[in-house]
This record gives sequence, C-alpha cells and structure tokens, in this order.
Amino acid sequence: MVLVNSNTRSVNMKQYQSVHFDCQERFVRMSKFNTFTQLKELMFAMEQDLGISELSEPEKCVFSCIVQATEAGGSITTKAITQHMLTSNLSRPTLFRAIKQLLAKDIITQPSHGKYVANA
Repeated sequence: MVLVNSNTRSVNMKQYQSVHFDCQERFVRMSKFNTFTQLKELMFAMEQDLGISELSEPEKCVFSCIVQATEAGGSITTKAITQHMLTSNLSRPTLFRAIKQLLAKDIITQPSHGKYVANA
C-alpha cells in the first residue's frame, strides 16, 4: 500500500503551478515580442509606401507630431512638439535639427513663427 502525504501533494502542485505559470508568462512575453516584431515590419512597409523611409528616426517622430496636428485641422507649436509623447525624449538640438531638415525637404511648412503644418 502506498501512502500519499498531503503535504507532498500540495508541494508538487505548487511546483507544477509555478512551472506552469512561468511557461505561460514566457509564452505571453514571446507573443508580445512577436507582436512587436510584426508591428515593426508593418511600420517599415508603411514608411516605404509613404516615401518617408529615408527620414531619420527623430525626423519621423517630429513629422508624426506635425501630421497629427494637421489632421486635427491646425498647426502645432514648437512647444507642443517638444512635449509630445513621440518627441519628449529628443534633445532640443536634435528636435530643431529635425524640424530644419523637414522644412528643407519640403515635407512640412511654417505658416507663422514657431508653428508647423504637414504638406499634403
């Protein structure tokens, strides 16, 4: 006759649950990385289609802010660009360099001092 200790069973069950949870967590994390990779590929393809793949990353971020404001029916100020989620991590020189490059490439225009709109 085999005696099963209930403490052993609960320890084994806890170990199983822990391993099972770790596997689930790893799967979710890998699924998120896979989704991230698919989004990066989609962004790459969209940038190619839109003809903006040659822009630097800061230029793409600044351009995105300006497009968002233009689509909402207006312009965006330099201050608003610096505070935007996509550009808040850029240094001021990098941000202004990106604006200058976008203006030079005629991708954006400056209707008045410190305000920008995207060209259609």
